[in-house]
Amino acid sequence: MDKRIEILIENWRRRNIQGAYCADKQEAVNKILRIIPTTASIGLSGSVTLDQLGLVQRLEARGSKVFNQYQPGLTRQES
Repeated sequence: MDKRIEILIENWRRRNIQGAYCADKQEAVNKILRIIPTTASIGLSGSVTLDQLGLVQRLEARGSKVFNQYQPGLTRQES
C-alpha cells in the first residue's frame, strides 16, 4: 500500500474515522457489504461514487432498507 494512503488512514483514525484501502472497485463493494449488516437501514445523500459502484442496488437486492434521496416518487420531505 502507498505510504500516502497509510498516512491518510492513520489521520482519519486519529479523528475517530474508520478507513480502509481496497485495491479495486469489486474489493470495495465486497468490503462495504461485509461491514453493513443486512438488517441495517442506510441513508444516502446522493453519492455519485456509491451509485457508480452499484452499491445502492446491491444493498436493496439483499434486503437492506435504503433511504435514497434520488429515489423516484419521494416527496421533498422524505428526501
